[in-house]
Amino acid sequence: ESFLQDYLLERSWLDRVCPIFHDHPVPLCFTDTAKSGLPIVSANKAFCRMFGFSESELIGSHFSILHGSCSEVQQQTLMLSKIRSNETVKFSITLQSKSKKPLFDLVAQKAVGSYSISAHFAKSKHLGVEVLNMVDDVLIFLSYLVKAPALPSRPSWLPTPIVV
Repeated sequence: ESFLQDYLLERSWLDRVCPIFHDHPVPLCFTDTAKSGLPIVSANKAFCRMFGFSESELIGSHFSILHGSCSEVQQQTLMLSKIRSNETVKFSITLQSKSKKPLFDLVAQKAVGSYSISAHFAKSKHLGVEVLNMVDDVLIFLSYLVKAPALPSRPSWLPTPIVV
């Protein structure tokens, strides 16, 4: 367990996991919780498209780049207080796109090592419930991908993935 905890503090696992989800339809963002301002270390295409930024504009920017005058202070406080939680935390918050358009965002975030993974869903009349239900599956899958490669050998108790 201590080997795994030390491993998750390093960025190497993130460099392997992020490309897997680069084209995933669920908007995903990875932030570094060890640094002030929660700098964005990775954002997939869906996340960039949702907020209207290019990947290069987001990487290295503080997550507050998405906060605007419409962002609820109480929800920002909740997000920051739970950013290191090992539990999946779900909440809604109004964020803003690059064009300053307010987006009612349904967020699920989970800490993994010294990083936080968040999945985002903007309110839309086309958004189906099945898409919202994907968030738990994605976060479980990410947790599995993050933890499995860190182990020196596959223990018998670790299930083999059937489909990727």
